[in-house]
Amino acid sequence: MKRIQYSIIALIVLSLSSCLKTKNDVGGLRTDKGSILTTIAESEYINQDNNVIGFGYYANANFSYTTEPNEAVKFFTARISQPRETKLNGSLKLKISMRSIGGDVIPAGAITIPADYEIPAFTDNVKDVPIKFVVNKSLLNPAADYRAEFTITAANQGAVSQTNNVIDVQFHNSKFSGRYIVETTVTDPANVIKIESNTKPVLLDDQLGLSPVRVGPGYLNFLDEYFYGLTGSAQGFATLVDNLTTGTTATRFALLNPTFQIDGSGKLLQVYNTLSGSGASYNVTLNSDAPNSFSYAANDDKTFSISYTVTLTAPLTPTTTSSRQFKVVEKYKYHPIQVRVF
Repeated sequence: MKRIQYSIIALIVLSLSSCLKTKNDVGGLRTDKGSILTTIAESEYINQDNNVIGFGYYANANFSYTTEPNEAVKFFTARISQPRETKLNGSLKLKISMRSIGGDVIPAGAITIPADYEIPAFTDNVKDVPIKFVVNKSLLNPAADYRAEFTITAANQGAVSQTNNVIDVQFHNSKFSGRYIVETTVTDPANVIKIESNTKPVLLDDQLGLSPVRVGPGYLNFLDEYFYGLTGSAQGFATLVDNLTTGTTATRFALLNPTFQIDGSGKLLQVYNTLSGSGASYNVTLNSDAPNSFSYAANDDKTFSISYTVTLTAPLTPTTTSSRQFKVVEKYKYHPIQVRVF
């Protein structure tokens, strides 16, 4: 009887193995053979979200309309998949089209799209490539609302996805706004409030603050996109930390709601309360163990490293609070997938 059972199991395994080893495997996802496949990563991300959570993401291109003239701006990401036995033979050449959608019409000549967008060959199985176009910013109106639809229409090698080859992109006139990956560490002298190297995607944006005097150029409002999207709670604007006053069970505590004031070069000047209608200052003291400024290497390559000390009232025991100094250290890195909900 056992021999019969083993034979049946072996037959099932062989059948499944045969099904998975089809030679018509696009992108080589199941075998070493197949075809090269090009998609738009932001389109994949948005479609996956729509099928699972439904946050309603849309793609953004964040850049200043007035600084860095004729800058190469990233508008979306091409994701190229290639199986191990079918590699690119020379550069991959993509045909890309653009048209204005909604809002104001993008002026002719403002964005230069080459006849062929060339991507050098590589050996990785999957690679995300930022698609950048040179922007003549002198033709853009800072008060305009620009949106564009980009389509990868053809490739000289492999196939182009027919479900993830189009992306609608909202232009945002802001040099430092965007989606970031932040790593946060908070130190409490009482060792009650704590978070260490906590990493998550967040938004830094100049239009999310509740105070009319703390939005616009010179300010970046913080938003935890996942937390706010799932709960709708104002704690989405907060630096959330672990409250250890309960002993072995940590509870969530909103330490502060940061809006960062920066100068034109990206230097941190002060931190304000996003949820304060008057835009109250936290009166932070900047520490010398971080540059407390943006580092801007390219439109899609920027970081914001900060360290400051702030006096706040927070839990000390399960029934008491105290005012004390906290040290906050954060490292923000521009997210490779620029999508947002708000």
